[in-house]
Amino acid sequence: MDRPSGGVPVRASPAGRVPWFRRGWGSRSLAVFAGLAALFLGLPVAVLVGRAFLDGSLARALTTQVVVEALALSLTTTAVSLVITVAFGLPLAYVLARRRFRLSGLVEAIVDLPLVLPPSVAGLALLLALGRRGFLGGPLEAVGIEIPFTTFAVILAQTFVSAPFFVRSARAGIASVERDLEDAARVDGASEMTVFRHITVPLAGSALAAGLVMSWARSLGRVRGHHHVRREPRGSDADAPARRVRRVRGR
Repeated sequence: MDRPSGGVPVRASPAGRVPWFRRGWGSRSLAVFAGLAALFLGLPVAVLVGRAFLDGSLARALTTQVVVEALALSLTTTAVSLVITVAFGLPLAYVLARRRFRLSGLVEAIVDLPLVLPPSVAGLALLLALGRRGFLGGPLEAVGIEIPFTTFAVILAQTFVSAPFFVRSARAGIASVERDLEDAARVDGASEMTVFRHITVPLAGSALAAGLVMSWARSLGRVRGHHHVRREPRGSDADAPARRVRRVRGR
């Protein structure tokens, strides 16, 4: 028998835990607020998906060529941006988690900066840096590399706005791995790459997976900022993906 603060004995559940509805007002209030938060976050999405199923609009959209092409283009660009994010973001996250240097705080601030930039501002910043008249546009064009108004520009924009999510999550996961385990592997003769692949990455796997999901969702959901570096005159071949998006929105 358990005695809460009120002095009334409460019988514990078979598992040794007191049911939540008998734990007092504190636990009940916590459950109520948690339920309200979950309802607030989940109800709009549930209503949206439910209406799409019930009125048949989801089935009609998935059988429309324009929607299928736009979806395929989005999935392709986000997949490539995710690969780039992991290739460059994972080493950066490891350095931020395991190394301390003079400008580490500045580097962390730079990594977090795209998180607070509106999509249009992020697209404008990329255009000023990589556009034809941008900071790097001229030198890149001189060597035959043209980024603006290409699909690769969309991939770069998606990587710019989504990579911080993966870097932040990976940095936290790597920092949580005990260094004693890594040091023990080094004492046994393991190389740094072996330690990273077989100890650090598996132990931080849940954080890495969460970062991948958040990064992919961010790159898939942020479209407006990409238009700054992808827009072409209407009617041109390069504007075909943008025309698909406009046709879908006009439905």
